[in-house]
Amino acid sequence: MQALSPVEAFAQTLRAMSAEDIRWHAIRLEAVADDLGWWRSSIEVEHRLRRSRLSRRAAAAASIARNAVRAAAVCDAGQGLDDDMVATVSRAAAEAARALVAGCNVLGSASFGSEWGDVVRGS
Repeated sequence: MQALSPVEAFAQTLRAMSAEDIRWHAIRLEAVADDLGWWRSSIEVEHRLRRSRLSRRAAAAASIARNAVRAAAVCDAGQGLDDDMVATVSRAAAEAARALVAGCNVLGSASFGSEWGDVVRGS
């Protein structure tokens, strides 16, 4: 049996989220939405991706993560999730997937929301 890549494991965990998980992540992420550290982390990810020529792979990983969150939301349809919550979480998951591809240690930082580090580690 072949081991899952970090992005695949992350997407698998995202797909398993409940409506309550998505709601919780949305609330946490909105608290750091305008955080300067988040922007700095995003810039660092972008620089690493360009230097290592992994931008296309990161775009694919971002798409996988975004779609995994949307799939989780569809599975729990009717649980009071609004489109903004799903969009907030799917965008953040996409950024976290890009960071995984870049090899950044920013997933556990407050800038990306400390919960993404836990999700990636499978906690």
